[in-house]
Amino acid sequence: MSYVASPMVIDPRRGRMAFALFAFLSLAAPAGAETRGLFRIERSTNRNVVEYDLRVSKDGAPDPRAPVSTYWLLLEEDGRREGLTFFERQFAYGVDVEPARDGLTLRLAALRDRAIHVRRRGNRWEAQTFVGGHLCTLRRIWVQAEPGMLGPTVRYVDVTGVDVESGLVRTERVRS
Repeated sequence: MSYVASPMVIDPRRGRMAFALFAFLSLAAPAGAETRGLFRIERSTNRNVVEYDLRVSKDGAPDPRAPVSTYWLLLEEDGRREGLTFFERQFAYGVDVEPARDGLTLRLAALRDRAIHVRRRGNRWEAQTFVGGHLCTLRRIWVQAEPGMLGPTVRYVDVTGVDVESGLVRTERVRS
């Protein structure tokens, strides 16, 4: 695993000072692995999104070296991918990954108490979590934020998924 570090910079796209640590593996899949989209985080502050992809090895299982790829998709600009900064990984968009009997368990930095299980369903891998008491395939997380003196203040988060039994789209609002 190789990392490229750069000095402290001001990032105008996100309007805050950040330590720009860029993990090469967060943008490129290891040799022999392919990625499959799991879900995304969208925000009210701009159109940029954070994507969460599963890396799958040649045998169809999650890549044991780096199973989840997380990156910005800069839709406000030219649509390119960009790695998360150290602070973004630690406090907002990072993910802890643990192996589970039937796949993986993910915990997002911003929603630690909500487990997300990555499981094979048919021939696809899906991120599943409970939304409003129903087991759902997670599609997106919406963050409603307002500008503040020390950076954006999160007002609420909407978690949206598709009910695995009924196929209905379900949304749960989590207040800050």
